[in-house]
Amino acid sequence: MCLIAFAWQCHPRFPLVLAANRDEFHSRPTEAVHRWSAPAGLVAGRDLEAGGTWLGAGPGGRIAALTNVREPASGRSAAPPSRGELPVAFLADSRSPAAFVHDLADTAATYRGFNLLLVTGDALLLTSNRGTGPVAPGPGIHAVSNAPPGVDWPKTRRARQILGHGLADNGDTLEGLIEAAFALLADPAPADDRELPETGLTAARERLLSAIFVIGSNYGTRCSTVLVVDREGTLHWHERRFGPDARPAGSSRLQLAYGR
Repeated sequence: MCLIAFAWQCHPRFPLVLAANRDEFHSRPTEAVHRWSAPAGLVAGRDLEAGGTWLGAGPGGRIAALTNVREPASGRSAAPPSRGELPVAFLADSRSPAAFVHDLADTAATYRGFNLLLVTGDALLLTSNRGTGPVAPGPGIHAVSNAPPGVDWPKTRRARQILGHGLADNGDTLEGLIEAAFALLADPAPADDRELPETGLTAARERLLSAIFVIGSNYGTRCSTVLVVDREGTLHWHERRFGPDARPAGSSRLQLAYGR
């Protein structure tokens, strides 16, 4: 996942609205969102290369979402564990987000850079192994991409702005809110060259990846997902998938009733 924008506890009917894009090589084998046979109760897409996921939900309304932290290849270990196992581990667990992150501290450094968003009930926590420690974002609109928490990129600023307008203009109905979130995720505009981050890539590559929706023949946005949790505890999951050059490749809708 390369962008996660979320509105937390700032809408009277929908305590969580999450809009996320997964950017990946189109050749990497992937399964669409589905109910896993194990761990029991897990709902997520699956990375068939490493076996994990980038976004999922689990028993009791647990939600986990992951982005990679972009860093030079020279700083990577040869064979680290897959970051995609972290959301799966949390969703199959019963610990609070804070307890899970506390127990993860001893092994977090063995993974390549990640940002991990964890939600359960009324608790939301964002942690990273490339930041200063876990943070609990307060009510409001937030976004994280492929930089450590607190590092603001043009796409995260734009995502917060668009999601805020979407909530204000379309928040009266669930369907209106979902379509506004998908409109955010479909934004292909690159950042101005003066705003591009410097992460060791060429200027052309930085420009390509600066868009919220990345269009490419080999690499790009593979999946756009909108999750909305209502006050009754129902999770509304909408997913749209894409192939090379943004060609539509299917969609899924799930409704998971967890209750309160």
